[in-house]
Amino acid sequence: MLVNAGEIRNVLDVSDRDLSMAECFMQGAIYGHVKNLDRPFAVRDLVGGDNFDWTGTPLSCLYDKHINNGKTHEDAVTLAGRDLGWIVKKAIA
Repeated sequence: MLVNAGEIRNVLDVSDRDLSMAECFMQGAIYGHVKNLDRPFAVRDLVGGDNFDWTGTPLSCLYDKHINNGKTHEDAVTLAGRDLGWIVKKAIA
């Protein structure tokens, strides 16, 4: 259940294919978490902390988008995380 299903934004400057793959990847991560732990979570619980390196996953396109737009590593990580939050919110809603 979403705490607040209000606003949902589209992630821009990423292909529909990449967005679809990222959404499917996260749906699998959410399914695994809910099936095995059955407790509330935040996206950072699934792909943050020790799992923040998205290299080789469908999520890397989000980080790459921001790096290609001239952002620093730190900013790209933060902005990619925001993008992913919108993707997950849309998938769950």
